[in-house]
Amino acid sequence: MSDKKKKEIQISYEQDKVPNQEHLITIWEKAIDVQMHFNELIIKFRTQVLTIMITMTGGILVLARMTENGVFHGPVFSGLPVYYLFIVPISIWVAVFLIDRVYYHNMLIGAVKYGQAISKHLKTTKGEPDLNDVIGKEAPLLKVNIGMYSFYALPLFSVIILGYYMYRHNIEINKVKSNTEVSETKNCVQSPKEANNNAKTE
Repeated sequence: MSDKKKKEIQISYEQDKVPNQEHLITIWEKAIDVQMHFNELIIKFRTQVLTIMITMTGGILVLARMTENGVFHGPVFSGLPVYYLFIVPISIWVAVFLIDRVYYHNMLIGAVKYGQAISKHLKTTKGEPDLNDVIGKEAPLLKVNIGMYSFYALPLFSVIILGYYMYRHNIEINKVKSNTEVSETKNCVQSPKEANNNAKTE
């Protein structure tokens, strides 16, 4: 085989290794579509869960106002403080956070990194900014993580503080009730003695 033929084969082989720009652009557009899909999915998911969290918390507060001293009275949950119900929304909120952090968030980050990898192979014109680079600078991974953790931390701490307030309020009510019962008991015990003293005086 002549050197000229070998050179032509080598050039053809190297050209085959270079990705087609139009094909890369198509893949990059699909990657952007996937990023937008995951982003919309996460926003919708978090909004719905936050609505459920607020609804459950409001329902517990309504029950607290309907019960006597924040305690259930009935054949099923008699004597159970209402603030125990806060365990339900807190548990759901933590479970949702784990699903979001381990599943949805990682899928979005993976789609973004895939788009960045494709954009590196694309040749942009001089002075034309790369979309993935701009997004990466404006919304770095650290800021994204801080935003996600803040979204889940603020409602969680709010519900915990609310439950703790109801717990302390219930303790104060029980103390007042206990002191009142003790005072009434002492009055009942002293009443016969006072009656005898009055009888002797007469």
